[in-house]
Amino acid sequence: MIDAGNASGGICNGTYIYIREYGVGNGTWQVLGNGKHFPANPFNYTDKTIFRRKVQCGIEITYSNELVINYQSPFTEPDYNYVRINDILIPGITSWEQADNLPTGSKIQSTTYLDGFGRPTQKVIKQGSLKQATPPLDPNNINNYQDIVTHIEYDSLGRAPKSFLPYATTTNLGLFKTNAATEQKSFINTKYGEPVNNVYTYSTTTFDGSPLNRIINVKLPGSKWNTNPAYKGITNDYDINKAIEKVRIWNIGYTTGSVPVSGVNDIYADGKLFKNITRDEKDKLIIEYTDLSGNTILKKVQEKEGIDIDMNGHKGWLCTYFVYDDFNRLRYTITPKAVAQMNLANSWIITDAIKKGLCFYQEYDKKGRVTIKHSPDGGEVWMVYDNRDRLVLSQDENQRNRVSQVPSKPNQWSFSLYDENDRALVTGLINDTRNRVALQTMADQLSANPQNKQVEVYTGAWETITAYNPVAGKVTASNTFYCGTCTNSVTNTVSYYDEYVASSKAYVTITNNDFAPTTNPYVQTPAKSIRIKGNVTTSKVRVLNDKYDNDIVTDDSFLNTTVYYDEDGRTIQTQSDNIKTATDFTAMQYDFAGKVLSTRIKHGATGSVFNNMLTVTKNEYDILGRPVQLKKLFTLANADVTTLAKYKKLSEAALDELGRVRTKKVGADPADANKPLETMDYAYNIQGWLTGINKDYALANADPGNPMTPQFSRRFGMYLGYENGDNSFTAPQWNGSITGVIWRSQGDNTARKYNYTYDNINRFTGATFLQKETLNAAWLATKVDLSSSVTSYDENGNIKGLKAYRNQARHCRRSFNR
Repeated sequence: MIDAGNASGGICNGTYIYIREYGVGNGTWQVLGNGKHFPANPFNYTDKTIFRRKVQCGIEITYSNELVINYQSPFTEPDYNYVRINDILIPGITSWEQADNLPTGSKIQSTTYLDGFGRPTQKVIKQGSLKQATPPLDPNNINNYQDIVTHIEYDSLGRAPKSFLPYATTTNLGLFKTNAATEQKSFINTKYGEPVNNVYTYSTTTFDGSPLNRIINVKLPGSKWNTNPAYKGITNDYDINKAIEKVRIWNIGYTTGSVPVSGVNDIYADGKLFKNITRDEKDKLIIEYTDLSGNTILKKVQEKEGIDIDMNGHKGWLCTYFVYDDFNRLRYTITPKAVAQMNLANSWIITDAIKKGLCFYQEYDKKGRVTIKHSPDGGEVWMVYDNRDRLVLSQDENQRNRVSQVPSKPNQWSFSLYDENDRALVTGLINDTRNRVALQTMADQLSANPQNKQVEVYTGAWETITAYNPVAGKVTASNTFYCGTCTNSVTNTVSYYDEYVASSKAYVTITNNDFAPTTNPYVQTPAKSIRIKGNVTTSKVRVLNDKYDNDIVTDDSFLNTTVYYDEDGRTIQTQSDNIKTATDFTAMQYDFAGKVLSTRIKHGATGSVFNNMLTVTKNEYDILGRPVQLKKLFTLANADVTTLAKYKKLSEAALDELGRVRTKKVGADPADANKPLETMDYAYNIQGWLTGINKDYALANADPGNPMTPQFSRRFGMYLGYENGDNSFTAPQWNGSITGVIWRSQGDNTARKYNYTYDNINRFTGATFLQKETLNAAWLATKVDLSSSVTSYDENGNIKGLKAYRNQARHCRRSFNR
């Protein structure tokens, strides 16, 4: 068949037509060429391919036998089980064989390798990391990329006590790395300036010796954390309660309005609660008591120490009690300030003042729905439901007391109307003096015969919508309301689904010439879809103007927004009314992978010189689909937008090996358009926390050899401290809190610093200001002192006292106590 001879037979007097055909996978037959003989090297194989020769003799057609070539991947896989995911970024790929042959950029490939027990042992993102160089390498050149690898190890009991940081490597691209642990250690130590012999390139988890494998200690990676005796990580201990710890028993009744009660002797006896003890990075305790149902009964957070704390009581702790009913539903949350007041008075009675000002609580109906929700000093929110458990009416404290605040205005309720698919159609306000129970009875009665009903709403003009079982809103063509004695149904929002309505704004056809120019070969021209089932097509929102609360429905005005989608359900166009009685138009252009290549925004402002102002945005991505450049064009609506030279580059980012911003260039220097207005270099520590932007500029001394010393080498730089490994600040913070900041700006070239302090529960307590008069000077506050401090907090975390200074005499610029 490869080199077949002449055909014979037939009634065409020896005049034969030869056609070579092929089929890929299970696809249709396609013409490969003409002639008796098989063509040499017809194409590269990426899937199973079948060949045959077709011979036509007059009206007769016959076929040769078929030659089947089975595809074999050119990639050699190690002898490991794996799960591979290819995220395809280009169209036309229909088989795994084709996907296997795609380069990175046309796909993103991630592979998880498994051991014999089916556990992940290594995760590899093929060429998911940009190699680093100065200046940064071209992010659109596939040869500049390497793999990102996450190494996983288990101990003899199948636990993972080490969580390795990901690393980048060029070894065995896309495949299993046999020397991952050594490579990871070398990469991390080099990347973060760790000692060569540092082994802490992973976080550690220590388990107890029980079959439960409970975690007793967790430590972060890094030599500065793990070689400093002050850092002990987060430790956990597990115990049961003792009666001496005085954990109070709270009981609550079944009726609405019941308040938790704890008698004089209502203390949990020994062994009635589980006790989980956590010691944080500051070596301070957090203790949680849970009952046998897993409900947290009490959470204690250590605030004080020494003689100011009772280790077996409530003094010196921020204590929060959680009270449940017999159905394990949370009824009350008693805040630390409430507990402190009752403990100080030695009276465990929740007074009305404590209930209203210091407690969260909620009430439930017989179906388990929250009907009343209260927050401290926020009052109660009442809620009413229909037979589908949809929230149809609600009222907060301000709405309930509206008549007492403005006697001419009755109390209000917020209402929601839904369609038969339980999607919110209308929200608004009604006036009604009935209480929650009466309105719930009304909602239950209306729900007895649920059906679609017509509701009349005002959205700039009267219109009719169809709602399923509405319990509010105006009955069509009458002056009555579904809620009976309620009045004055005011619409706040309306949402339309599945189709466009009369008030929808007409679609504006746009082409790729209406967007920024692009070289992306897979750009898609925006085209609206008619398959919009389930999407919001149009919405209307009431304007909050000076007539908002006058109870005159026809005084209300609305802003209309229409949204159009493409076949993939992506928003391609929105048209929105604005307060200038004009329309704002936004259109989006995507590529096949779903990246936004360009947006077009036209702003309407009737009667203004800014009417029809046009902003076109151009987004550039690297081959992994990560944004690296932003350009904009500001012009008028009818202007040409396809000329790239017209666009201004606002920012350009270079990423590091792990996908974080390494360098960002913003704007253009007025003196030289080829140079950025500012270059910002980002730095991170081994935890991934940001340690500085132009850090070297902020820390530079008067050293002629340091390129960051000159005043005008950067406009601004700052350095953020955490563990204080270089002793730049007063004290280390091991938990991610910033211990201090050093900054320097081009204006006066003066380095300045704040040392931050925190209390035992990590609340900010002070910022001590210092500065250098010259780059090599000592840190002083002799000329100016901008320090500040929080003198105290209450038990619920509210600031009670604050001081802020303004000059060298520490004159208090601002101070308050409450």
